[in-house]
Amino acid sequence: MECFFGLDVLPGHCTNQTCAVRDDLPPYYYGAALHQWTLGDQWRSAVFAVLITGAIALCLVLGRQQVTNLI
Repeated sequence: MECFFGLDVLPGHCTNQTCAVRDDLPPYYYGAALHQWTLGDQWRSAVFAVLITGAIALCLVLGRQQVTNLI
């Protein structure tokens, strides 16, 4: 039995009352919706950048609070 799933209403195959991806369709039919996400090569740099940006923002917020207390 055929069913449809996802926001793009992709065709699927009903198995055990659930809708699964059809194996007889070519992979390009489903597009990027079913591709696996990978972290890539630059994930360490991205993590460090986020942590440093957060630390700078925290210092600015705390520094602003201290300056307003002094005035």
